[in-house]
Amino acid sequence: MQACGRNFRSIERLKKELSLAAQLKVNLFHWHLTDYPAWHIECKCYPQLNAPQHRTRDKEDPYTYAQIRELFAYAAERGITIIPELDMPGHSAYFERAFSFKMHTPEGMKIVSALLDEFCKEVPSDLCPIVHFGADEVRIP
Repeated sequence: MQACGRNFRSIERLKKELSLAAQLKVNLFHWHLTDYPAWHIECKCYPQLNAPQHRTRDKEDPYTYAQIRELFAYAAERGITIIPELDMPGHSAYFERAFSFKMHTPEGMKIVSALLDEFCKEVPSDLCPIVHFGADEVRIP
């Protein structure tokens, strides 16, 4: 597992780590892409989610969908399945900074729906059969 939502790693570095993991016969990679510090997934429908001023660290550009698909393909060539984690609604302070309201509100849920639709269209199920939504540390009244 790499918590890239919290500690960004370049695609090149992740490829090196996946190659090493394959040598050790590791066949599953949990890729945590969102967290309090940032949303490290390109967002076409709401680009403000990727604005650097909302990130608390790791100001690098988010992973593009092309890079995400590339890493999925790279892992698959090595017998590794990637499970991306889009942690919601827990660990979503970045969302509140970007939109000025919480993810679990009615307006937040409309955005979440659009984000998930975009992710699933850009990273199809043949590449990504499983998505982990986290949902830990949730405190919603």
